[in-house]
Amino acid sequence: MLVKQILKSLRKVTINHAMPVYNLNWFENTRFYKRILGDATITLADVGARNFSVEELKPLQRHINYIGFDADSEEVKRLNLQKSLFKTSKFITSFVGVKGESIKFGIHHIEGESSRFPFAEYYSNWFRGGKKNYIKKYIELQSSSLDELTDDEDIDFIKLDTQGTEYEILKNAKKCLKSSLMVECEVEFIEVYKGQNLAHDIFELMHKLGFELLYLNRIFGQSSHFAGNSRGQMIFADALFGISRENALKLSLTKKVKYIALLLNYGHIDFAFDIYSNCKDLQEKTPFLKDYFVKKNKKNKISTIFKILIDKIIFVLLVLRKTNGIGTDSDRSWPIR
Repeated sequence: MLVKQILKSLRKVTINHAMPVYNLNWFENTRFYKRILGDATITLADVGARNFSVEELKPLQRHINYIGFDADSEEVKRLNLQKSLFKTSKFITSFVGVKGESIKFGIHHIEGESSRFPFAEYYSNWFRGGKKNYIKKYIELQSSSLDELTDDEDIDFIKLDTQGTEYEILKNAKKCLKSSLMVECEVEFIEVYKGQNLAHDIFELMHKLGFELLYLNRIFGQSSHFAGNSRGQMIFADALFGISRENALKLSLTKKVKYIALLLNYGHIDFAFDIYSNCKDLQEKTPFLKDYFVKKNKKNKISTIFKILIDKIIFVLLVLRKTNGIGTDSDRSWPIR
């Protein structure tokens, strides 16, 4: 699985354009997760399902009940015709946000940028060259809350990539967030879409709900008015949130097992170890993980020294090449943490 992911990334023009998964170094095989989860399933709600970008969860696919939402009915039809990668999957046409609102949704020529909001003037002028004709068509539809759409589901994982409306989805998903173990959400640091909430709003909301920020995959952009090499600035990121250690200890055994599997999949082995060490019911349910954590919890001095030497060589090479020469970059280009 790891080799296939690496080769897939190398086939693209740049590593950044290949969008490698940011937990690539932490992948375990499907048999490993079968031992943890048994017959348990993880219910995933993916809002903004276009292009079906959930490859970070690939090792867990056989245990996932997937529910995808997208405002574009044509895209939903296409996705429903594809072979399912998960235990179960379904795609639903809906704009997810506040219950009962009338929405005018813009389908962009670059369809992955489609949103209910237009681009903000600041972002458009400095990072898009002031281009105006980016919307292909508008569609009108009624919005529904995530709680309303998943009323009979026990959601474990929420993934949001909705181009500026993530905050309103989260604010109106109280039931889903009460049952969710993890949330992956796109957050913006500048106003990309006019009227949207920014990263600090989402961070504050998630903190109040008992979630901690586990990882931030940063995406950088360069001014469209400058053709040379530049650092650019941080525009947006993919934020991965998980419920706190304290809240995790209060979970049912079934939920603890799911959370351990998710934490290990994303490389948060220390977090999973903290929960496992403090939960006798979890230790009795998955005794083999004791040996796994013992093995992972050792520091090999010779290996560490060798890695430091390799890092120094890589550092010199990166200094010599300066920047990657393209106007955008992401932490996904170097999936090392």
